[in-house]
Amino acid sequence: TARLDRYATIGKDNSHLRLNLLIGRRSLTGILWGGAERSRELLGARLVDVVGILDINSWNGRESLQLVLDDFRVVD
Repeated sequence: TARLDRYATIGKDNSHLRLNLLIGRRSLTGILWGGAERSRELLGARLVDVVGILDINSWNGRESLQLVLDDFRVVD
């Protein structure tokens, strides 16, 4: 279970979903490719369960760890 810090749709056509997650004391970005339509599920959410694969994001000459999401669910 991760704490949802914030989320946003991203991409040229806003078709992807980025989740900024706090897991313990660490922050991690999660990406759900093609998942922007699921952003409504996150309204008011504080905690989420996520499943995915850790990957390295290379963007503008910088590298960072990211979680490529397969799925998520809001924790009540």
